[in-house]
Amino acid sequence: MSKAIRSLMLASAIFGLMLMAVTAQAQEASSEPQEWWYKNIAEVDFVLEHVNMVRSEDVMIIDSRPYETKFVNGYIPTSVSIPFSKFEEMQGELPENKDTLLIFYCGGYHCKLSHKSAKAAEALGYTNIQVFAAGFPEYKKHAAYFSVGVEYVKDKLVDNANYLLIDARPANKYLEGQIPSSINIPFSGFEDKVGMLPADKDVELIYYCGGYACKLSHKSALAAIELGYTKVVVAEAGYPGWVELYGAGSSVSMGGDIEGSIDLDFFNKSM
Repeated sequence: MSKAIRSLMLASAIFGLMLMAVTAQAQEASSEPQEWWYKNIAEVDFVLEHVNMVRSEDVMIIDSRPYETKFVNGYIPTSVSIPFSKFEEMQGELPENKDTLLIFYCGGYHCKLSHKSAKAAEALGYTNIQVFAAGFPEYKKHAAYFSVGVEYVKDKLVDNANYLLIDARPANKYLEGQIPSSINIPFSGFEDKVGMLPADKDVELIYYCGGYACKLSHKSALAAIELGYTKVVVAEAGYPGWVELYGAGSSVSMGGDIEGSIDLDFFNKSM
């Protein structure tokens, strides 16, 4: 190796380290309070304490990001999507009790949407408001998994992506109708059917069950994470959400004898 090449490589390495340092400083500076921030800022530990497997009447976690481009691709479990751009028309989604804890978040320290939404909610008379300024990026660093919309599942199916879609409901519910490409591993029989999970722990697992009031998909997701699976998400809207958007299998059905099912050849190609 010539002296010139070694010098060039050294210079590139030094530049890379300098760039990393500048980026780290910028990220650290971005977490400092800005004049446009809402007055009450929640840390990640506070948010994690209020994230449950089902939605609560005592707290509403609100995602202020755009629905189609952001929310459906990943959100804090039990969150309600009220994009700031649609806040006025969707303010009826907020709880009637003005003392309910509202936690707004968006895309991180640089994102103003959650702060704007919080101020708009305060103007409506809500008295217990927090903004999770670090937002969804920070949540993902600390949480075991996150949730996705059924639209995310549909895209995976259409794109023939490498994933495994798992229905955590009892077998009788699965046989009544299921999301295309899904297999049935009821949470109650998780240990007995764990062999149905892929050997590759990096394959994405997408769990769903009976909708927002159902905990089975969340419990199954945590059980899979305990086994070492690294890419696990939950489609909280579940089969009811799929039916609401796409029908009971008819709109996306690729054949098969069970309502909402697909034929074996298509399933094998989708895996």
